[in-house]
Amino acid sequence: MAQRLLSFSQRGDLVGAGDRDFQLGREAGAVPDPQSKPRGWMMTSISNRFLAAFVAVLAHSSWAYAFELPVDYLIEKRDFERDVYEGDPVTFELHTDDGCSVAVHTEVLTAGSDFRAEISMMKRVKRSRAAVERDLRLRAVLTPPLFYEQLYLRVSAPGVSAIGGACQIQTSTPGPSGSQGVPGPQGPEGAQGPAGADGATGPQGTAGTQGPQGTAGADGATGPQGPTGADGATGPQGTAGADGVTGPQGPQGADGATGAQGVAGADGATGATGATGATGTAGPTGAKGSQGSKGDTGTAGATGAAGPSGKWRNRSTTTCNAANICTYTATCSSGETAISGDCGSSDGASSIDVIFTGRDPSDSEQWKCVVHNSDFLSSRTLRSGVYCVGD
Repeated sequence: MAQRLLSFSQRGDLVGAGDRDFQLGREAGAVPDPQSKPRGWMMTSISNRFLAAFVAVLAHSSWAYAFELPVDYLIEKRDFERDVYEGDPVTFELHTDDGCSVAVHTEVLTAGSDFRAEISMMKRVKRSRAAVERDLRLRAVLTPPLFYEQLYLRVSAPGVSAIGGACQIQTSTPGPSGSQGVPGPQGPEGAQGPAGADGATGPQGTAGTQGPQGTAGADGATGPQGPTGADGATGPQGTAGADGVTGPQGPQGADGATGAQGVAGADGATGATGATGATGTAGPTGAKGSQGSKGDTGTAGATGAAGPSGKWRNRSTTTCNAANICTYTATCSSGETAISGDCGSSDGASSIDVIFTGRDPSDSEQWKCVVHNSDFLSSRTLRSGVYCVGD
């Protein structure tokens, strides 16, 4: 069974009050030895850690392909403590942009040996109130192959929930090692430095023996009445009781609904024919039917007697607008009589329907023409003229 990865330090003065060390793999004694300096070793004091890393870079000026880069990453303590176990892989990615989309270096470190997690006391607003939260700060040393002026870190693994954004800026990006400078003169001996931090806590001791059973507590108060249970099944039908005394006559009920239609009876004998009724009034004249197809040419009739001599008068064209009924006349000379005339489309358009053509009943010298243009878009050209006889 995997061992829980996190445990609190038993010494409150490891890194100072209010900021206790929260190390990886303390139960198994997996805390790195500060003297051996494996990858992931970090000094307890933040300022001392960065100073030591910078000194290490200056001391290893012969490095040709990589340098050590201290990094840190702020995460939720509760998720990490619940989901991360010793030996789990945790991915550290370095990027050159603040969106962590341009990765330049990736390392997969092992929880419990390659990096540390420290408790960080921070004042944050949570659930609409400000409170001091105990978060975790992951600290490690990565070895990117090249130097970059600014880097951003993203850490990913089950249980790693970033605080302040998944892409976190690294404020201590070191530059590449320069060449060895000329040694300066020996300076005076400095004052005694402060005592170093205490070493890591030793492994967990063996568990003590089981203590005696405590006395039983007092009975708790009676709980509230539970909800009513479901209705039980219906019992069997009881025996019928004796008939009661007949009650008084009730009031007459309302009429019932009409019954269904009865079957039709047989037809009776046919009666005598009645007298013919009076003729009804004539109905209105129906609409004019569509023009029929042209009939076959009939046989030529006998030549008639020579008619009176006549001539055409006022032959011309006129226009009938779209979707309109047009009336026009052609007039003979004074003393002449109109016996025929032109009426209809000048180009044979099928949209021109002749409603009336003939001599004007009120003037024998005029030939009258009434047509309908059924074309709703275009006007049409009509023929006009009168054939006259007389003086």
